[in-house]
Amino acid sequence: MEKGANIKVSVADLGKALVTGGIGLEDVKDFQKIAADKTQNRLKSLKSFQALSTFKDTLQQRLEGRVVGGAGGRRMRSVQHLQKNVIRSVTGPDGSLAIENILGDKGDKYNLADLPQGRRDRKLYNRTEMQSPGDVMDLIAEEAVVLNVESPWWCQSCMQTPSCQKFCYPAEYATRHKSQQDGVDGGGHGEHGEHKAGHAGNMEDGEQHFGLQDFTQAGYALEDDDEHHWPDMLVPNQLGLVQAIHKKTSVQRLCYIKEKHELPQGVGPKEVRNLIRQLQRNDHANCLYLYEAFEDSEHLYFMYEHFPCVTLLSMLETHTWGQEEMVQIFRECCAATAHAASLGLLHLSWTLCHILIPAPRTKQPILSKVFGFGLMGVVINDSPSRICWAPECLERYHQAGVNGFLQKVEVTLRPQCDSWSLGTIVYSLVSRRPPALSEQQAQSKAWQFTLAIDDVDPEAKSLIEGLMDPLADRRLPAAKALHHEWIRRRWRPPQGAAQVYTALEDFCSAPLAKRLFGRFLTRFLDAQHMITVAEKFYALDVRGTGSLDHKELQIAARNAGFPPSTASKIHDWLASQAGDVSLLRFAETMAEDVIDGRALRHAFESLDDDGSEEVSPQELFDELVDLDDSITMDDVLAHIEEAEGGIGDDADGDGAQDHVIDYSEFVQLFPVRVSRMAKMRDRFEGARQTQEHLSKSFTDLQPHAERWIRMLDQTVLTIQDLASKAVDNRNENAPDAARSLKKYFAKIDEGLKTPPGPADAAEMTAKYKSNKSKKSIAVFGFDSFIQDSAILDNWNILITLEIKALKSALTQTTKVGSGVDAWKAHDAADSVSLKINDMLKRVKAQMEEYSSFTEILSLNESLMAGVNMSSRGLRPRPGEDEDDAGDHAGNDAAPSLEDGIGAFVSYYSRALLDKCNISSS
Repeated sequence: MEKGANIKVSVADLGKALVTGGIGLEDVKDFQKIAADKTQNRLKSLKSFQALSTFKDTLQQRLEGRVVGGAGGRRMRSVQHLQKNVIRSVTGPDGSLAIENILGDKGDKYNLADLPQGRRDRKLYNRTEMQSPGDVMDLIAEEAVVLNVESPWWCQSCMQTPSCQKFCYPAEYATRHKSQQDGVDGGGHGEHGEHKAGHAGNMEDGEQHFGLQDFTQAGYALEDDDEHHWPDMLVPNQLGLVQAIHKKTSVQRLCYIKEKHELPQGVGPKEVRNLIRQLQRNDHANCLYLYEAFEDSEHLYFMYEHFPCVTLLSMLETHTWGQEEMVQIFRECCAATAHAASLGLLHLSWTLCHILIPAPRTKQPILSKVFGFGLMGVVINDSPSRICWAPECLERYHQAGVNGFLQKVEVTLRPQCDSWSLGTIVYSLVSRRPPALSEQQAQSKAWQFTLAIDDVDPEAKSLIEGLMDPLADRRLPAAKALHHEWIRRRWRPPQGAAQVYTALEDFCSAPLAKRLFGRFLTRFLDAQHMITVAEKFYALDVRGTGSLDHKELQIAARNAGFPPSTASKIHDWLASQAGDVSLLRFAETMAEDVIDGRALRHAFESLDDDGSEEVSPQELFDELVDLDDSITMDDVLAHIEEAEGGIGDDADGDGAQDHVIDYSEFVQLFPVRVSRMAKMRDRFEGARQTQEHLSKSFTDLQPHAERWIRMLDQTVLTIQDLASKAVDNRNENAPDAARSLKKYFAKIDEGLKTPPGPADAAEMTAKYKSNKSKKSIAVFGFDSFIQDSAILDNWNILITLEIKALKSALTQTTKVGSGVDAWKAHDAADSVSLKINDMLKRVKAQMEEYSSFTEILSLNESLMAGVNMSSRGLRPRPGEDEDDAGDHAGNDAAPSLEDGIGAFVSYYSRALLDKCNISSS
């Protein structure tokens, strides 16, 4: 063979020669170089094309045919996305075809990085050393087998269906199916069950699924801000909480909404669902509890308990709390932080707005709650304000930015960051402002005490210094700060632990149906109910941790005189998986005692699935069996029979023992409420009798008082007329007129000493002389208010001085002889007239006031109607039309409303409107 001659051989010929021993490996060591040169020469020949743009058009058409033809039963990427990526890889910045992108760099003539990867050895092309000819031949042979035998072109459409994949590739199909199941459990679910590794969640037309219930199917509706009155607008504006209400049960929730595309980087469905599970385990008295979470195509909805509240920031400058109230708030924040940390939930996004104080108890705070545990790094990566953050978090935040700073904070350092934030809360409570006024000051750890620290105990200063130590390792953990000297000195559990434990033991000894019914009612308790429960709960929480352990129950049992076994029974029924009794579980024991109002009606309607306004045994059983599957229908029937037996005498014969509970029977399930309503009936009956007595008392007095007032008015007019005649020089009978004043003075004096009322003249004389009688008058009676005023103002001596002056004027002696001093008598008459007119003015005002009261009290006030309908819109009772309610619209005492028991209908506003001639709608 001539040197330099071109020899054409195929790959098969080389392989055959290598197997038979005709050639050796050293003879073909440059086979890789030969193959690479051959490929590059063919690619470079593309440059000789006159119309390189046709290659780009042809490639785009091929891609369109490939994507459309391979769609099959699988959801693939969009055509535009695939075209964009491939065209970008073979074109330059100006859009022209770039052969260099295919051939590689000039310095790397044998770049194999762009060759197709084989399924058997994917790491082969990652090697940097030169490959042997055998490896290259194996790859060529494998590609031929895959394209012509394993996956021929005529089977491509069939291979896309799951049934063919299961038959032809059982191992790969099983692995893919297992990945799909893992995606549903830990990474979301899609319409076709497809899960892609390295993605935050399943994507379907750009939609990301987290495996949560759809919000539109959950039955909740969001309220507008203008429809809901917020006690503090910082709650929606700073925390992002909105009001949500269930369309069927009317249960209210505080909803935190987060857009999915705003989640921190690297957070997927698995992380979100793990957070939700942890937050639902975080059942603590001072943590805003997460009941459930939902999603839609764009948002996540976190449904927290409804809690009307104000933020600590809004109360910081206006509160009048003493040290006991400050310690109470801080103790509850510490207890919440310690409990959340035990579950692996940290806050790390503290602001003064995250501390929520119940709106009804701002003056004496109790049951404060903390919002935001566990959200940082999973749902949020920033907060509205960072002056309460620890310096370590601020430093990483300014270095790495909002998306990556949390990963820079060591895991062991994060609890100490929450300790620093707790120190800022104590400092703010004492000084009415945060220790740092800017992020730079907070990061530099440059803070100092204000003069307000001198107004509190020295232990408060040591607590702040321990929590805000510059060295993170020396900071007090929340669990230790909970037992600090300042808290032990200023906080004591409420009294009445023995009575609370007695009621607790009675509940846990009740039948299973009654206990489960109490658990069912807890979901309808509102914030005011929970505050009432918390006051009893704290009486047993001697450690102040916000939960009850077995030891605390044993101490309460010993103090209440019960054996220790009762504490074990209570603990076994109420304790959660963590081993402690939470406030929410404790509320089961008091739910029947505190529930009332609309919460009671909502509970009834949630049981009444068919809207018949009656609860059947099956409906009640369906609710209770979800709470404990050991309950039987017999237990439910026994509970209903007990409820119906409690109203046996009051119920009609048709409704007694029918095993169906209507609303009037449903309310009998709550003995404390029944007792309270009985007291309201007694109070109403007593008020009615009192009204009748007061009205009769004034009615009997009124004619006598009016005659007395007319007598005094006429006498005063006569005195004024006689006084004018006494000083008239033209009147010949002027001296006689002056002497006539004496008789009328005596008449007025007698009327003042014996005003109308229940006491006679002798009794009034005795009361005038007794100082004890004056001190005993606390209120003015409806029949004695005139006599009471006479005793207090000493009417018996009201005109004594004027009587003496008149007597002196009538016995005046001059040098000429005896006569009458007319002007002196006139002055005495004027003084009497002024005093009597002033006294009568006050008496007439009292008469008008008591007359108005009597007019209102004498009218029969109607009772409020029993609650028959609610926002759910139950259907009318049998025999009633939908517009029957309007038949008695103008009659407050309509017959259908008389059986209701509730608050009084106020008549005062209508009386005022009628008096002002204003018609009320």
